[in-house]
Amino acid sequence: LGRLGGTLKVLALGNNQIGGSVPESIGNLSNLELLSLDDNAMTGTLPSSMTSMTSLRHLVLSSNSFHGSVTVLESMKNLTSVLIHSNEFSGELPGGIFDGVSSDSSLYLDVGINRFSGDIPSSYGNVPNLSK
Repeated sequence: LGRLGGTLKVLALGNNQIGGSVPESIGNLSNLELLSLDDNAMTGTLPSSMTSMTSLRHLVLSSNSFHGSVTVLESMKNLTSVLIHSNEFSGELPGGIFDGVSSDSSLYLDVGINRFSGDIPSSYGNVPNLSK
């Protein structure tokens, strides 16, 4: 994935039978705007290298078996769509997911059917145009 880092904008691999985990090298895709790995057989946690994916706008990881925390999402300040339902993510929902997005953007958040705990972050109530 490293050789594609400067040029790849979209990586859509959804609805296949891809297994395994997201490789640490995913963070080299610094210009990626859409990452879609939904409806596969993927497992593991989100690699810390994803914090380098600051251009990412749409993250679609639904219907896999990912687990662990999603705190890496807080560093992705351009996210407008976070669709991670039907996994095994756990811990608290991060409060700063949409902090860097303009107030006129339509935002989508779907975190259902996971194992999150704690309160819904109060910052979610301040996000304009939030859907789902």
